[in-house]
Amino acid sequence: MKKLLYTFLAVSILFFSSCSSGGDGASPTIHNLHGTWQYDSWIFNGDQLLTDYTAYLFVCEDQESWATEIYDLTGNITNNSSAGTFTLNNEKTEGTFTVERRYDPLNGGWQTLSLPQTISVTIIKLDDNELDFSMEYGGNFEIIKSVKTPAEPPCSGEIFGCTDILAINYNSSATTDDGSCLYQCDDPLASNYLVTTNYPVCEYLADVVFYLDVPAAQFFTNEGVPYLDVYVGNVLAGTMPTNLGFNGTVLCTDTDPDPVHFSCQWQNSVSTTLTWTVRDLTGFIWYSGTDIVVANNCLSLQLTWSMVQAYQDSH
Repeated sequence: MKKLLYTFLAVSILFFSSCSSGGDGASPTIHNLHGTWQYDSWIFNGDQLLTDYTAYLFVCEDQESWATEIYDLTGNITNNSSAGTFTLNNEKTEGTFTVERRYDPLNGGWQTLSLPQTISVTIIKLDDNELDFSMEYGGNFEIIKSVKTPAEPPCSGEIFGCTDILAINYNSSATTDDGSCLYQCDDPLASNYLVTTNYPVCEYLADVVFYLDVPAAQFFTNEGVPYLDVYVGNVLAGTMPTNLGFNGTVLCTDTDPDPVHFSCQWQNSVSTTLTWTVRDLTGFIWYSGTDIVVANNCLSLQLTWSMVQAYQDSH
C-alpha cells in the first residue's frame, strides 16, 4: 500500500470533531461506510483506470466527510485527489458527494474550490469488506469497487479553516490554519479596493512623468548626450531624448512621447518615497533625487539645468 497522506485528510476535511466506526441508528443490515477503502476496480467512461493509478477512499461517516487519494505509477499523489462532504438516504443506497477541495501537485497542497462540485452517487453494494458505487457528473460515469483495509481513516479532532481575525472568512471555531484566508482592502484610495485576495495588503498606484526644461536640453545636446535614462532604484523606468525641453509643466495625461511616463505601485500606505537617478548611456549619473508620491496623483518631475549644475558641483 502506498504511504497514505493522512495529513491530507486532516487538512481537507473541515468538520471533524470526533469520528467513530459506530452505527448511526439504522437497521443492523445497513453497514457503515466508515473506514479506509482501497479501489479494486475503477471504470471511468468504460475504461479501467487502475492500470495507471492506485486509489483510496477515506470515509468519516459520523461527520459525513470523505476524501480520496489517487496515486500515479511513480507513487505521486495526483490532482484527481479530492475531498469534501456527503449525504446519503437512510438506506444508504444513493446520495451526493460534494467536492470541496482538490490536490495541487505543483504547490504540494490542497486547494479550496471556489465552486464546489456535486456528484450523484448510487451505492451498489456495501458490507463489512466491500463498497461498490457509481457516480455521475458532467456527462461522466464511474463505477468503483473497493475493499476495506485495516487502516482507520485519519479522522481528526482538529478544525481546519482560516484563523486570521483580519480575514473576511475568519473561522472562530478553527484550531489550525489551512491557508484558506481571504482578504479585502477597505481603503477606497487603493487600486484593489474591495477586491478579494489571498494576501492582506492594500495596493496603491500613481503616475510619474520626467522631462527636461529647455536649458537642460540645450546643455545635454551641447555635451553630446543624446539620451538620458531614468532609473527608479536600479530599475530602468524609461529613456528620453535630450533635444527637447519644456518651458511649462508636463502632466501625466499628456500624450507627448518624449518625456518618460510610468506608473508606480506600492503597498499599505497612501504615499511612498520615490528614489530616482538620471543617467546617460554610459551609466554616468547626472542627477538623483527622492520625492513623495501619493496614490492616484501625478508626480511631475522637471529636471532643470540649475538642478543638474548644483548636483554636479556637490559631487
